[in-house]
Amino acid sequence: MQSLWERISTDNAEIIAVGTELLLGQIENTNATFLAKALSDLGINCLYRSVVGDNPERLAQAIERAGQRSDLVFLTGGLGPTQDDITMDVLSKVVGQDLVYHEEEFQIIENYFKSQGRTTAPENKKQAYFPSLSKIIPNPNGTAPGAMVPWDKADKPTLFVVLPGPPNENRPMFEKTVKPFLEPLAPFKFHHTYVRLVGIGESDLIHHIPDLLSEEQKNPTVAPYASLGEVSLRVTYKCKQDEEDHESSKIIEILQERLGQYIYEIGDRDLVHVLGETLIHKKQSIATVESMTAGLLSATLAQVDGISEVLRGGLVTYQVRVKEDQLGIDPELIREYGAISPQCAEAMALKGRDYFSSDYCLSITGNAGPQGQEDKPVGLTYIACAGPKGVKVVEKKLKGDREKNRLLAVKQALALLRIYMMDIGD
Repeated sequence: MQSLWERISTDNAEIIAVGTELLLGQIENTNATFLAKALSDLGINCLYRSVVGDNPERLAQAIERAGQRSDLVFLTGGLGPTQDDITMDVLSKVVGQDLVYHEEEFQIIENYFKSQGRTTAPENKKQAYFPSLSKIIPNPNGTAPGAMVPWDKADKPTLFVVLPGPPNENRPMFEKTVKPFLEPLAPFKFHHTYVRLVGIGESDLIHHIPDLLSEEQKNPTVAPYASLGEVSLRVTYKCKQDEEDHESSKIIEILQERLGQYIYEIGDRDLVHVLGETLIHKKQSIATVESMTAGLLSATLAQVDGISEVLRGGLVTYQVRVKEDQLGIDPELIREYGAISPQCAEAMALKGRDYFSSDYCLSITGNAGPQGQEDKPVGLTYIACAGPKGVKVVEKKLKGDREKNRLLAVKQALALLRIYMMDIGD
């Protein structure tokens, strides 16, 4: 006869994040995002995600509901020493297991505090209590151990995996202890390949690949995702744990044939990292001159490791006088065409390239909102890229609030840089 632990399955999973601060939007639920992706990589379907505040009754209801419908339930948060840290206590009551004190775990907690030059508070003893059938998950980065707790129901058991809320504790515990435990239990895995595109919208994209998005496509499957200023396609192949993905490449070849001009990455890098790493590799320098984005473009480029090798600098020329005095743009040009104009964007890029002696210079001028300027509508934006083969200017009519328009302008500037660099070859 199989033991309780041998009967554990991973057919479907769900995630419950515990904490009133999550409900109030005071912190982001990044643990759920991490765990959902990690489960997908293991071939485990995550069917539900929820957030529950620090309320015993509502948490008990959520745990019981999850335990009835899912084989694997993750609980994150609520493992601290304070009164509102209730996860382990509520779980023990739902599954009908007494909380048992583990002296060895309390010693580990005490040693952790000693290593920090601190004294263990009496309340921390609470963190050494676990439901009676638990397998404890060590926490080398904090004071809250986790636990894997089986619930032996009449039909089949549910496994609860309890992890602390802080991501720097949660994720290492999953990788070191939980993942190795789950891997042998998952008969299948999902292999994901991401195709990232810019310069084409989701509605236009789907017209190029209707056959790949039809219900007839079973394995691999293709799914589009729109994000700010770009679109991604996720190609997913379901296979056995010991099987290699030999099918996704066929789909990717089709995507390259139909959408190659828009594809900037097959992999995990975003646009700024692809461009930044390309500039570093080619030893080509870049500079920025910004009006409506006020340095956001330069700050975005600065996210790339090693960008200091090629990022010469940036100028924020918010006011007309600064454009004229700092950059040397002809006042007559601005008086005739305005600061929000293709002529001004072009002059900003050319003057910025000369100012920094850079291979490329990107400029942005426009009206982010909420009010119009120069009798020009909110969202009207001009972006220019000056480089070895002259200057390219594009007009964009952005549709969003002030912050969204600024972010979109940065994304469009990066897209223009990509087009320019493609035009001049390797």
